[in-house]
Amino acid sequence: MMTQFIPREWFVAEALVCAQFLDPVSCLMHEMGSSGVTIEDEESPIRITAYFNADLSTEARRDLLDQVDRLSQNFPGFEKPQVIFRTILSENWAVAWKDNFKIIEVGAKLLISPPWLTPSPEGRHVITIEPAEAFGTGSHETTQGCLELIEERLEARMARSLSTSVLDVGCGSGILAIAAVKLGAGSVTGIDNDPIAIESAMENAALNQVEGKIDFECRGIEASTGKFDIVSANLDAMTLSANVSALTERFSDCLIISGVTLDQWDQLKDHFERSSLRLVGELRKNEWVSAVFSH
Repeated sequence: MMTQFIPREWFVAEALVCAQFLDPVSCLMHEMGSSGVTIEDEESPIRITAYFNADLSTEARRDLLDQVDRLSQNFPGFEKPQVIFRTILSENWAVAWKDNFKIIEVGAKLLISPPWLTPSPEGRHVITIEPAEAFGTGSHETTQGCLELIEERLEARMARSLSTSVLDVGCGSGILAIAAVKLGAGSVTGIDNDPIAIESAMENAALNQVEGKIDFECRGIEASTGKFDIVSANLDAMTLSANVSALTERFSDCLIISGVTLDQWDQLKDHFERSSLRLVGELRKNEWVSAVFSH
C-alpha cells in the first residue's frame, strides 16, 4: 500500500544572529517546543530556522521575541538578533529535515551518524546521535574540536598505559562523553544543569550501548566535587570565563575547552593563564577555537 503524505502547514521562526547568540537563541527555540532546528553558519549572520506546529500561539511568539530582546539587552556589545515569522506548506517536512544531517568523520577514529543512517565504520568508532533532542550533533566546529582533542589526549595517555577519568561539563546530547568511552576512557561522567539535556544524553548513551559506562548527573560545575584526569567544557566564552576556578579545581591532567570565537579567544586565554594554567594545545576551525590547558 502506498503511503500518502497529507500536506500540512508549519510555522517557522527564522533568526539571524551573530556567533555569540547561536547557542542561546537555538536553546530558546528548543524550549518553545520546536519540532526541529536547522542552522546555516557558513556566512555571517548565522541563520537559525525553527519549525513549529501551525497553531503556535500569538502569546508564544511574543514570548520568544521578548526573550530574544532581553538577551540582546543583557549583552549590548553584540549585534541584536533579527527574528521573523512565516508559515510554510510542506508535504513531508520530517523527511526534508532529516536530509540536513549527514555522516561525519571526526579526527582519526570517530564517525558521527544520526540513527536513521547506516554508516560503514571502516575502522572508526561509530557514535549515533539523535539530533532533535539536545545540542551536540557533531556537525559544529566546537563539538568537532573537542572530539579531536579528547581523542588526542586519550591516545597519549593510553600509550603510557594510564587509566583515564573524564568529566564532560555541559554534556548536552552526551556526544563527548560517549566518544570518551569509545576511545578508551576508564570512567566517564557527564553533567548538565538542564534535565532535558540529561535525558537526551542518557537516550543517546543507550543508542550507543554505553549507558552503563557513563554517570550522567543534572548539576552544574559549581556543585561538582572530586578530580578527573580530563575535563571537557564545550560551553561559551561567558560561561567559561565565569567558571575558570571551578573548572581548574576539577582536572588533574588537562582541561579541554571550546565554544570560543576567534575574537573572544585572546581575552579568554589570558583569563585562564592568569589562573596559573598553561596552554598546551590549540585547534582552530573557521571562526571557532578549541584548546587544551594544563597546570
